[in-house]
Amino acid sequence: DADGKPIGYIIGCAINKFRYRKVKTGELENMFVVSQWRRKGAGGALVDALKQWLKTKGVDRLYVSAYANNEEAVHFYNKCGFKPWEVGLEMKLDYRK
Repeated sequence: DADGKPIGYIIGCAINKFRYRKVKTGELENMFVVSQWRRKGAGGALVDALKQWLKTKGVDRLYVSAYANNEEAVHFYNKCGFKPWEVGLEMKLDYRK
């Protein structure tokens, strides 16, 4: 911010997330924006900065995952240009039987 305080962060990697694919795919692993800076372009700017850095590493695609019920995050990532690519499913194992 104007006082030099961080308003968020983004963590990504250029290591090929999916070695079996023909395109090099980086990953947005984690990000956070302080609540009063959300919906003001800070998150999008962080994603843009990560995309530019990944381009310097020769990465062709960017992957991110979000919990299916986290509609706010899914909406944000869609707004940034991410499109659905896979569906992950999970179940709880019952060991009482």
